[in-house]
Amino acid sequence: MALKKFAQINCSILRSKKMADCNHEERWAYLCAHLTPIGSYTGIFHYPLVLWAQDAGTAVDELHGVVNRLCEAGLVEYDHDEELLRIVGLHRQRPPENASRLVSMLGDLSNMETDSGSVARIWMNGVAELSVAAVKRAQSWIPDSAEWPKLREPLKAFLRQSYQEYADDFLEPFAAELKHAGKAGRAELVSIFPLLTELDRAPCRHPADTVAAHVDVDVDVDDTETNTKTETETKTKTKTPREFSETLTSDVSHAEGVEVLRNGAALDRGSPIPSPRESTKRSALVMGLKQQHS
Repeated sequence: MALKKFAQINCSILRSKKMADCNHEERWAYLCAHLTPIGSYTGIFHYPLVLWAQDAGTAVDELHGVVNRLCEAGLVEYDHDEELLRIVGLHRQRPPENASRLVSMLGDLSNMETDSGSVARIWMNGVAELSVAAVKRAQSWIPDSAEWPKLREPLKAFLRQSYQEYADDFLEPFAAELKHAGKAGRAELVSIFPLLTELDRAPCRHPADTVAAHVDVDVDVDDTETNTKTETETKTKTKTPREFSETLTSDVSHAEGVEVLRNGAALDRGSPIPSPRESTKRSALVMGLKQQHS
């Protein structure tokens, strides 16, 4: 692999909270990881601590602790056994500007050996970051750009082959990276690599119970209040038809009385029609009419 000749770093790195929490020695070691000529444009490369300490101008023993703190801050990933480094967020800050650049990086990643478990994890994290960053950057291209087919086909083949090798473990790093893609970027990535739809199928947080939940009852608790409530409910439910009828009739009569007072007229609900008084029945006029018709 040819030596790296230049590096691009966003000026916003000076305002990064992760960098703000680092001391001067840690910041300088981090910048050396960007600037070392044995680095890689993919952000993943072997960086022995001896060479890193020489670039940073510090002792190897001291650098060991510095690297660990950089890993805790989320700025790098480092495998001390394989001396493999990944600069976290490199492609989010500086994504490949065209399809040819992406294809070149995919070729470099394909040539890496990932036999170790930790190395494979670092490699998959880098692939996820690069893929998402490249597609997000491509959203600024015109829809009918000739760069789109040049990006889609190589990336689709690369992701498909990687999944065949690592299975579902390959999908895990994408879960975090897709948060940086945006809605359009996620849709494009799903069209290129449909297996990413599995990441959106989250299980229900509060599934419904299939059977009634078991409730433990303390038999030592005084159940006087419970018995009283039960007796009251039993009396209400077992009220005799007569009592219920009387209650209903009383409620209806009360309602009808209120309605009569409101409207000033009698309710026509089949009630008996008022009859004449007895004194009217015995009057001379009524008795005379009866004799005429007899």
